[in-house]
Amino acid sequence: MAITTAIADLFHSATELLSSLFHAIYAVIHTITTQIIALFTGILSCIGDLGGALADALEGVIRFVLNNAPILAGLAAAGYIYLRVIQPAQTQGAGGRRNPAGAAKKAN
Repeated sequence: MAITTAIADLFHSATELLSSLFHAIYAVIHTITTQIIALFTGILSCIGDLGGALADALEGVIRFVLNNAPILAGLAAAGYIYLRVIQPAQTQGAGGRRNPAGAAKKAN
């Protein structure tokens, strides 16, 4: 083997070593960058899916209320009548007096 061939092979090996070192550094940086971008993409996708699910749920509630408005209005009216008319009438029918909380009872 000639000296010139040995020196040429040495330089060729050194350039291959540097090439593979730069390629390894590039691969590591590329992998880290790709994973960070994928993480942010996944987070944004999750937020978008949650927003869509909340919109679907809100749409379902609104459709339920609008489709059952007469029934809900009747139930609300019945509850109002019970609280404002029937319940006070039952309290007055018991003598018209109520024992407030914390008031002492009279003993005979």
